Amino acid sequence: MRAAIYLRVSTNGQTTDTQEHDLRAAAKRMGHTIVEVYADNGISGAKGRDKRPAFDRLHRDAARRKFDIVMAWSVDRLGRSLRDLVAFLSEPHALGIELSLHQQGLDNTTPAGKAMFQMLASLPSSSARSSASACWPVWRGPGPRAPRAVSRSVGRPSIPLRYGFFYGPGTWYTREGDMGDQVRQQQVPIIGEGQGVYSFVHIDDAAEATAAALECPPGAYNIVDGNPSPQHLWLTSFARAVGAPAPPRVSEEEALRASGPDAVYYATRLRGASNEKAGRELEFRPRPLEWI
Repeated sequence: MRAAIYLRVSTNGQTTDTQEHDLRAAAKRMGHTIVEVYADNGISGAKGRDKRPAFDRLHRDAARRKFDIVMAWSVDRLGRSLRDLVAFLSEPHALGIELSLHQQGLDNTTPAGKAMFQMLASLPSSSARSSASACWPVWRGPGPRAPRAVSRSVGRPSIPLRYGFFYGPGTWYTREGDMGDQVRQQQVPIIGEGQGVYSFVHIDDAAEATAAALECPPGAYNIVDGNPSPQHLWLTSFARAVGAPAPPRVSEEEALRASGPDAVYYATRLRGASNEKAGRELEFRPRPLEWI
């Protein structure tokens, strides 16, 4: 596929280098040919298309069918407003252009990705007033990179859902998926002591919880399984499950130079999430993480 990469940072003191590095590597693994890179530097995601030159050019080039798939590092690089994101999704979809979100491990060329994108498009208009990062499948844990739960809405209060990392058919975390390939190629190391705690959720459980949330009391819910696991544990077990050697180990300093601060944060400082509230209010009963 012909791929377009979209990059954005909010301040001039930030850089898009990590985003571009990760997306170029992902495009190579997926067999895509990068035809254009669109970058908005020092521009908030809360600004509309008319205030983001590269984002506007991306829209115009999509209408000209210059590419087949748009790749972004994370959903909040495309925009902070879920309403704006839904509007963005509808235009490329009508043109037959796909979307891939690196941090969420989703693209709508897979059944899992199609299901989640369709679910997003069907959310009520009141939910679409929420922030994109608060209502999209990603869990970053408490800390400087945590998404904010936004409850501003008109009419029915919004219900932010914070998902774990998806696994199951059509996602990255399977034997046949992108992560399975990377782990077999020894490309995913345990960083430092690997104490960053990840929360996962099966794609089917996430879909059921999302449907149940449309009728639940207002508030934020963690849609995660009951097995929050440190990186050194889940990654070692996942490698065994996909027929890979034990993951290599690197120091935090080595990882910082090779992969940047986000990789180090996730592997060493990420904190898992509790699904207690979702279990109580949504009767959420996720399956155990299958490879632990």
